[in-house]
Formats: sequence, C-alpha cells, structure tokens
Amino acid sequence: GQGLPAMGTQVLMNVINETGALPTRNHMESQFEGAGNISAEAMAEPRASDGKPNLITNAACFGCTIACGRISSIDRTHYTVAKRPEYQIASGGLEYEAAWALGAATGVDDLDALTFANFVCNEQGFDPISFGATVGAAMELYEKGVITKKHTGGIHLKFGNAKALTKLTELTGQGKGFGKDIGLGS
Repeated sequence: GQGLPAMGTQVLMNVINETGALPTRNHMESQFEGAGNISAEAMAEPRASDGKPNLITNAACFGCTIACGRISSIDRTHYTVAKRPEYQIASGGLEYEAAWALGAATGVDDLDALTFANFVCNEQGFDPISFGATVGAAMELYEKGVITKKHTGGIHLKFGNAKALTKLTELTGQGKGFGKDIGLGS
C-alpha cells in the first residue's frame, strides 16, 4: 500500500520488466536489461559522482495524499547540463510512463539523460510519452535503414544512444532539423 507514496509510479518499472511486459525498443522486445538503471530504486540511490540521488522529494497534486509525483535533479557533471547552469535545477522528475517512453522504448538507460529529456519536454510543453514513443519508432526505422543520417541531420539514431535522445529532445522543442519531423509524431 505504500509503493506509490514512497516511490511514485516509477515503482512499476522493475515489476513490469520482471513480468516480461515492459515494451522495449519500440515494442520489439518485452524486457529491458537497463530497467534497473532507470527505476524508482535507482532514482533514490546516491550517485557515485556527487553522493546525491536523482530524486529530491515527492510532489502532489492539490489535495492528494498519495503524492506520487517526483522532483529530481541532474548530476551537475552530466554532459547534458555540465556547461548549462539553466538546466542545473530541480524540476519534475520521471514517472513510469515518461521513463518507459524515454527509456525502455528507446533503449536508453542513462537516468540523467532521461531526466534531462523529461525536463525539456515539460519546459517546452510537449508530451514526453508521445515524444519517447516517436523517437523509439524513428530508432527502429534508422536501424532498419529506412531513415539515415541524411534524414536525421547526422544524428546516429541507434537504440540506446542517450546523446541522440537528448539532442532530439532539444531539436524537437526548437522545431529544428530532424526534431521538426519528430514533432509530427510517429
């Protein structure tokens, strides 16, 4: 009964993965070997780099006693924010649906990259679930040769490429390059 208040909807990541029902790499697989790295448990673990966890605190909608929302921060040395203090803030953290779409659906298990992508989606006003699912579909098309680096503007859009995910998040928010295409959805 304390799973949601203590860990948010992210408590589902490892459970769903262990049952073989976690849509992975654009639904081509049903388990993600990196699920533990992007789970609620991982969010609460202190990072090796700074000893602080990704998860700062819970957040609740008005009047809700469960408070399954998350407030998170990114490691200040992570490539996404190291030279960008405007992103070195605490903001809405990952919940299951966004972590699934940005993570398992794309094969990315870098918790800070997912947190960054989620931050940008929230800041720019687009849905991280639809976005992640669209990137997962594009990654499959890229791996099958249907789209190439010529289409992506030089982005190596392989499953598991955290830098491709975060770059596309920013390009989509700006409506530029291949991000403009991603913004149309899958």
